[in-house]
Amino acid sequence: MEQTLTGPASERAPDSPIAFALRFIAVLIGLIGLTTVLLGSWRPVIESSDFAADYAIARAWSHGVNPYSDTPSLVLRYADVPILIDTHPHTSLHPPAAVLLASSFSELPFRTAEFVWTLILAAAIVWSCYAFGKAVGLSSKVSVPLSIAILALPTTRLALHNGEPNPLILALFVGAWLSLRSKADVRAGILLGIATALKLFPILLVIPLLRMRKRKTALWQIGVAVIVSGICDLIIGIHATRTYLSGSRSNIDYWRAAGHNISLISIPFRWLTQNEWFHVASNHHLAATLISSVLIVLCLFALMKTRALGSGDLFWAAVPWMIMISPLAWVDYLVIALPLLLLLLRNKSGVYLLVAVAASIAVMMGRPFFVFVVHPITWMRQVFVLGIPLYGVVALGILDLLGTRTPPSDPSGRWRPFYRSLPVRTP
Repeated sequence: MEQTLTGPASERAPDSPIAFALRFIAVLIGLIGLTTVLLGSWRPVIESSDFAADYAIARAWSHGVNPYSDTPSLVLRYADVPILIDTHPHTSLHPPAAVLLASSFSELPFRTAEFVWTLILAAAIVWSCYAFGKAVGLSSKVSVPLSIAILALPTTRLALHNGEPNPLILALFVGAWLSLRSKADVRAGILLGIATALKLFPILLVIPLLRMRKRKTALWQIGVAVIVSGICDLIIGIHATRTYLSGSRSNIDYWRAAGHNISLISIPFRWLTQNEWFHVASNHHLAATLISSVLIVLCLFALMKTRALGSGDLFWAAVPWMIMISPLAWVDYLVIALPLLLLLLRNKSGVYLLVAVAASIAVMMGRPFFVFVVHPITWMRQVFVLGIPLYGVVALGILDLLGTRTPPSDPSGRWRPFYRSLPVRTP
């Protein structure tokens, strides 16, 4: 009987020295990438990161201080190590659930807390990629070294260094996706609800869930997100929550023009309104708002109409559009696109595969130029350097929107997209 590249037959196949060496090198590269990030916790001066801010505001809250007061002041006061920070006055845009998550580490010394948190995020990435790879038919001999090697990708390393819970969001997404495959709709909704409470943009997954006739999952996602957010708001305190909500508008106005913001709908505000990141002579706020509104409508339309012809999966096809439609999105968000990359890269079509590879390189190259307190940014650096990850995200969305291929099933049937048997309405 003919052996295949996936399934039990490949697990029992004899291992060639070259294959073993390649897997060993992949694991070694991944561990080296993780080690370089971990060593950063013991630098004499720590680079600015979202985890440093979350750690400081969590410690402030534990000392009875409003966690949504000026973030740079809180970092200088409550972080026990020298940290390079942006001194521009601003408050945290992370919801109360994220503050409570960071409070789990606030009693540890910062360097220890960051070290442990980085290991947790790395474990989340490895598990997510391994579980997803196994689910779509990759053997353990491939999925294990591949999952570890991914830790060396620039975008992954940036996500680990920055310390936002995006790798946990990836793990929650993969867990929800696996739950949907096993028809555990309630469990999927609970996991997505937790993800939504931590980072608001996963609420857009309601759209593909409804298209997949997973109304129960969508309702559970919304319900759990509301309940978890409400409980966290009460724990943090009503006054702190009000400060968080009232300060969100001014924070978004500042950060949406940032050169490393890869949100599609925020581009008009970068070029048409006066901001601290670029030299803009005139202020056309109304025009920027109108153009941004049009982009929102177009992204929502694409999210509702995409047939996922490239990836074969409506769930993961939503990821690029979620990122583009978020008013603030950073390169480390792109770790949640790892499963989509695997789906698109399995395409055997020559031109399509080349475009998918180019898009994957763009989204996994990390931040092409480190933009920390660099004001102003030239338009050439923005268009030809900093914009590269966004171009990759747009390409991923278009590949799935206009793709022409349906992924084949592997012999075990694990590769067949789980929603194919559902009555999905397509245009």
